[in-house]
Amino acid sequence: MPRHKGKGIPALVYIYPIVNLSQVEPDQKASFYKTVHARVIKTVQADSTGFFEASLDTGNYSLFIRIGGLYYASLTDQYNHLAPIRVEAQKVTYIELTYKDRVTY
Repeated sequence: MPRHKGKGIPALVYIYPIVNLSQVEPDQKASFYKTVHARVIKTVQADSTGFFEASLDTGNYSLFIRIGGLYYASLTDQYNHLAPIRVEAQKVTYIELTYKDRVTY
């Protein structure tokens, strides 16, 4: 079966200092969280194509998408950090946040 290429969605993107699984309250749906116990650094609106941009200091961050009153982050690293990204000085960091709804395996 051919792979479906997805489409961008307008969504609020919440940027936090790097967040560990121990800092969130999970929802009953996988990859969804009721609360993130960290201070929001920035909130950015993605446009209808899903594009967003933000200026950040050098450091490690976690990015969540806000969907239906919940926070969504599907990726973790080996240290249980949620949706981790690394921002370096004088460089553009490209990230593709993926939201999977109604997934069938």
